[in-house]
Amino acid sequence: MKKVAKRQSDRLKEALAEMEEQISIKMLRVVSGEFTGFYENGIWENRVIIPAAFRELIKPHAKKTVYVAFGPDGSVGIYPLDSWVLLKNKRKEDPQRANKFLTILERYAMPPQVLEGPGRIRIRDDLLKRANITDKLIIAGNNHYMS
Repeated sequence: MKKVAKRQSDRLKEALAEMEEQISIKMLRVVSGEFTGFYENGIWENRVIIPAAFRELIKPHAKKTVYVAFGPDGSVGIYPLDSWVLLKNKRKEDPQRANKFLTILERYAMPPQVLEGPGRIRIRDDLLKRANITDKLIIAGNNHYMS
């Protein structure tokens, strides 16, 4: 069990380092997404499965890694790694406009996680409570992220 967790942690660190180097504002055309539509899903022990249609839209350079943080209108946002890095780069592009939003987003974000097995992710208790999620939820596409 410890070896699996260590391998995942090492793989995640490598993916993050690689993404920081590769992703830039110019990559907007190849960022994960065009997530559209919505799917109803259950939640069990703070875990939810990302629908297959959405998993297929996560680009290979995102390494099946997502950030879970606040979303719009009290929802939970699920950001593929490349979309997350793109958001961080916007801070450099227009710091006054993006700084407050990104500071809050980063402060309450969970550490990045690699999709488990059939595309499961874990969502922290406080994010579920804020979004008023108990046993069922709707995963909606919002262009380059899901909420």
